[in-house]
Amino acid sequence: MHLINTDLDLAKDSDIKRMKKVKSYKGLRHTLGLPVRGQRTKSNFRKNKGKVALKAKQKPKTN
Repeated sequence: MHLINTDLDLAKDSDIKRMKKVKSYKGLRHTLGLPVRGQRTKSNFRKNKGKVALKAKQKPKTN
């Protein structure tokens, strides 16, 4: 069976959701937004790190 267009997108999404649900290694990488296929991460894939730091700085100040 060959999937095309929307069916292919739905199949891909369901596969990724299944991996996340069973908490496989690839599923965990998908949830964390890290590369799944073994790429190096020392210098690449740092574009989303700023969002986490901004959330930490936005904590309400209590006096």
